[in-house]
Amino acid sequence: AGGRDTVVANTITLNPGPREQHYDLTGDEDVTLRNNIMFNDYNGSGRAVVDVKHFIIIKDSNSSGLDLHGSKRVSVDGNVFIGWENGGGEFMVKAGNDGKPYHEAIDIVVENNLFLSNGPDTARAVFGGAGVKNLTFRNNTINHTTAAYQGYVFETKGDNPLNEAVSVCNNVWSVRITDDFASVSGTVGMSEHHNVYWNHGAPITGFSDSKGVVVDPGLTDAPVSRPRRGDAAALLRDLVQAHGTPNGAVADIADPACASSRDILGSQRGSAPDAGALELTSDGTVPPSTTEPPTTTQPPTTTQPPTTTQPTTTTQPPTTTQPPAPDRVDGYLQVPSDFATIQAAVDAATSGDVVLVAPGVYTENVVITDKSVTVASEFLTTGDRSVIDTTVVDGGGGDSVFHIGQSAGVDTQLVGLTIRNADDGVLAQAPMTFLDNVVRNTSDGIDYDTNAKGTPSGGLVRHSIFEDNSDDAIDLDNDVAVVIEGNVIRNNGDDGIEIRLHDYTGPRLDIVIRDNVISGNG
Repeated sequence: AGGRDTVVANTITLNPGPREQHYDLTGDEDVTLRNNIMFNDYNGSGRAVVDVKHFIIIKDSNSSGLDLHGSKRVSVDGNVFIGWENGGGEFMVKAGNDGKPYHEAIDIVVENNLFLSNGPDTARAVFGGAGVKNLTFRNNTINHTTAAYQGYVFETKGDNPLNEAVSVCNNVWSVRITDDFASVSGTVGMSEHHNVYWNHGAPITGFSDSKGVVVDPGLTDAPVSRPRRGDAAALLRDLVQAHGTPNGAVADIADPACASSRDILGSQRGSAPDAGALELTSDGTVPPSTTEPPTTTQPPTTTQPPTTTQPTTTTQPPTTTQPPAPDRVDGYLQVPSDFATIQAAVDAATSGDVVLVAPGVYTENVVITDKSVTVASEFLTTGDRSVIDTTVVDGGGGDSVFHIGQSAGVDTQLVGLTIRNADDGVLAQAPMTFLDNVVRNTSDGIDYDTNAKGTPSGGLVRHSIFEDNSDDAIDLDNDVAVVIEGNVIRNNGDDGIEIRLHDYTGPRLDIVIRDNVISGNG
């Protein structure tokens, strides 16, 4: 517990003791677990099967014992997990677990791993999180010849705050699922995209991935031998070749903006990466291992570049607003080259699409309903903050510049825009994500309004500037669950953030306000 700057690589571990894990990270920082093999095989060792827990747990239960809150900057990269014995209520890999009143796992990347259940028992899920922030699960291959109840579960336990900024992308799921594929609750900024799903011909339900495909990746069901001794690197390559090599159905279909830089064997991924842990060569074969190990330990930074003018937080994982890399910019709905107005592009979009707005002044009152859409400036693709000031959406003195209707999808995002000149900069009747924007010269910058469906609005407001609005920068008078962090809120006519008491019946709604600079309001 409380370890720092730790790397564990090319190691074989097996058969932990009762109620134990292979790796228990508690309040640790800057940890890399790379190219290891973990398996359970008690019968093969002549031992009674015990009630084991996870392969890996990443958490922080030491709220009073250490000066750290949360395990941070942990990379689980290029490992092979074999066999699942007992522990039916547990996860193969889990981030956050103990219900603490803070995020127990922060800046976590789980990538390029091969999960082979091949055991006699059923896990609750392959992967899960409870009380996590900035977590990415990408380019993993899950090849289960026995069942798991679900693919992944994100939830809160005990006093956990909401999970924030979670991305599940570019994975290959060849599974035997007995329930809904995924379960997500208590989470803001959840992104599921560009995954491959296969339930061995059975229906697969319970996921929200408009960019995903259901196709047989061609992974073998052959039994897996447990490598009790030998060179870990050579054994890992053999396991990948025998049990983690897909067919061409997964080639070139991953999102480059969400992809890991190298695969499980250390091979570089190109501009059109494959889904899953292994990057195949052009002829569909396994490339040779490289001597340079995978090095990506942090999520990509396309939507959260550093800035000297605004408060910053740690690197953010990709979300559904992460489009393909800039060299595939023609995959966006572009304004004004493809559509004359933002509203026209939004109307033509389907859930998961990105409306990319070129610099200019657009006098519009944009309404988003019945879908999850990202509206963003070219800041999204370039990281150039200067385009935020030159990409202006002007409400023309109307009711709102953007109206997020109550039927809008929860992955709706506004990114890198200047919003001005309306009664409300944003009227939000459904959850949304609001990143790196400037809101000025409105009445309320963001007005969270009552949702007639009886569900709260809210979401995430991060790295934005609210200034010179005549009333409140952010108005939280209604039922809302929101995280407001890393913003500059200054020189607004009334409140920087307004919260009023009102009658409410329902589950607890968390309002998190932190790391903002608030000055000169009222």
